Amino acid sequence: MQRICIVGPGRVGGALAIALSRAGYDIATLVVRDRERVSSIIGELPRSTQIVSEREAVYNSPNIVLLTVPDTEIASVAERLACKID
Repeated sequence: MQRICIVGPGRVGGALAIALSRAGYDIATLVVRDRERVSSIIGELPRSTQIVSEREAVYNSPNIVLLTVPDTEIASVAERLACKID
């Protein structure tokens, strides 16, 4: 099964998380700035999905990492993510 980590689950990331979960993918981790902003999608995901801040994020060998952050933040988020994975 493909393990997926979604960084920045806003409108697009949240919709992807729900759709991929319903399609049978393991949404392992949502990396968020504000846990309150994802409260509307939590009930749609398995209880095993971890909701963590970027500081708390531990990437447990996801097969796929989706960056669903604003375009202006992609480079900086990707750079910080690369440092955590190395």
